[in-house]
Amino acid sequence: MMTGSLSNKTILLTRPIDQAKRDQFMIEELGGTALILPMIETRALHGSHGQSMINQLGTFDWVILTSRNAAKYFLDRLTEADAVSELRLCKVGAVGQKTAAFLYDHGIEADFVPSSFKGADFIKEFPADEVRGLNMLFPQGNIARGEIAAAFEKEGATCKVWTLYETFKPDIDTEKLSSITQVDVVTFASPSAVRHFVESAEKAGAPILTRMKEGRVKIASIGPTTSSELFKRGLPVHMEPADYTIKAMIEKIAACME
Repeated sequence: MMTGSLSNKTILLTRPIDQAKRDQFMIEELGGTALILPMIETRALHGSHGQSMINQLGTFDWVILTSRNAAKYFLDRLTEADAVSELRLCKVGAVGQKTAAFLYDHGIEADFVPSSFKGADFIKEFPADEVRGLNMLFPQGNIARGEIAAAFEKEGATCKVWTLYETFKPDIDTEKLSSITQVDVVTFASPSAVRHFVESAEKAGAPILTRMKEGRVKIASIGPTTSSELFKRGLPVHMEPADYTIKAMIEKIAACME
């Protein structure tokens, strides 16, 4: 159940279209209006070593999935190869409740989910008494930060990265971007969305960018990494939830805009 009200408020969503449509439902549930203008999209990468990675699943102690997208593309590949059952041979770690929930909805219960979405908490709370000697697989995207794998490698684990998907800049409707005037909040859920938005707005000469810099249009960021990119681009952050999830961000917007 969502809390707060967005009555008479218009929120611009910049996530990939399939995710933004879910966000739109939450905004409308609170009485608001959502505009969708994706600044990033994702697509699968089909490298020649995919089957080899699947064949090696039984050699890994842990599979670590750091996002819902990572879980989605990983399960897609296993399903294509009729190899989902191979996951029973190793433990599964999920960063974030959304990632764990996606796995659960597909018949997989994560063996470990940290108390928050933060990579630092995953590292701190990881249940293994001794990381040294563990063999870990990290299915991920092309721009994943890799902080968990780097930390575990320092502790003596062997970490294998499998890049399954890429994040890319879609064709931006610059005419639509330039015409947007009646917006109360612009939301960002990743640094790449921020970069693409600013680059597109500058290229199009979109008035909304000036209004954002002046604080007349508020900006909501999902967390510190995204906020850092906004600051680098000369943009303020008016709302950032304590819990780095879309639901928490929308509820934060509702609380601040009442």
